[in-house]
Amino acid sequence: MSASPGSAPFIQAEHVRRALLVAWEGSPTLRRLVDRDQLRSQPLDTLNAIVARDYLATVAGVRNPHRIWSWAVNRHGGGNAILGWIIACDTPVSPDRPERNPGGWFTRFATSERPWDLSRNLRQLFRVARACPAPAVPADNAAEGRGSQAEQKMPPTMEGRAAVGILDAYRDAWIRAGTQRLSRGRAEAAWKSWLDEATVTGLDDNRLQLRVKTRFARDQIFKDYGDICRVAAEAIGYAGVDFETGLSTR
Repeated sequence: MSASPGSAPFIQAEHVRRALLVAWEGSPTLRRLVDRDQLRSQPLDTLNAIVARDYLATVAGVRNPHRIWSWAVNRHGGGNAILGWIIACDTPVSPDRPERNPGGWFTRFATSERPWDLSRNLRQLFRVARACPAPAVPADNAAEGRGSQAEQKMPPTMEGRAAVGILDAYRDAWIRAGTQRLSRGRAEAAWKSWLDEATVTGLDDNRLQLRVKTRFARDQIFKDYGDICRVAAEAIGYAGVDFETGLSTR
């Protein structure tokens, strides 16, 4: 489990909620503490208090844990403190670090005077979510009359929870970026026209991969909205976004 000091905070305050929605998919700790509705609607101060209680109740072998948490908030921001703790708890072990030490890692993060780049850790959580099988949907929950509508939608190419969570966060960031360049109404119309049936297919290095139905759609997206696509990807922690075309084979 690693992260590197950077020249700027990984998640700026205005983007932290989107980052938390992305992290929620791969973080058992965060899913245990809050559900998606809470993560979308609760003030960040409330979410910070919930996660702080978990940190204080869980951490062992750390002196003055209340002070450590305060340092994390004061130096990196409340949202990054939340991200730091769930990354400390849930980043997968690696061959060079076979044992996880959440308390020690979080202490190093909290006491660092320089911002830490947490993007690598967030991508690792995403890969964990992608590898987890999606829960089966009970047959009696399938509403009648949806068959023809479902056939018109592109089937997901990742496990359902991860794909939907990443796409939701990307859409929110895309509409926000589009609103700044166009207007809210035009941004929403553009998303509906070109990206409403897109699917997340995965990650390639530090770039988000999306699939759209046709080459024409892909070309129009790059031609008219390439800058918005890039800004939206950066807003949720990626260097950019790439598009592929065609229906999924799943």
